[in-house]
Amino acid sequence: MTTAASINDSSFNILDDVKQDKNNKQQPCLETNSEEKVKQDDGLPPGVQKTICFAITLFVLGVCCIIGGFVFKMFTSNSGAWLSMLIIGIILIIPGGYYTFIYIKLRTTDDNEQREEIISEIPDIN
Repeated sequence: MTTAASINDSSFNILDDVKQDKNNKQQPCLETNSEEKVKQDDGLPPGVQKTICFAITLFVLGVCCIIGGFVFKMFTSNSGAWLSMLIIGIILIIPGGYYTFIYIKLRTTDDNEQREEIISEIPDIN
């Protein structure tokens, strides 16, 4: 059986480790430096970032509508509801899927010229 004294002793050992890390001036794992933040930003203009977020949202909503349409088909007798959900899902997936594909292509390219060309293809939302 564990006593309160042994639990408190182990918690003090953890605190001692933290104090030793502060004395050694080691950086915690969770902090990032400014160079990593710049790499995560990808240098996309704000309008393009909004477009990408909007496109991913359209894609996810389209998939949800298609799944919802098939669920309506299986569990309800209303024949029009599932078809309308399916059509709305397809309409949402077309632009969302295209711009999501463009974004994936943008993330995987290493050439700066090709990257700038891809960014110029994406419309800005202001």
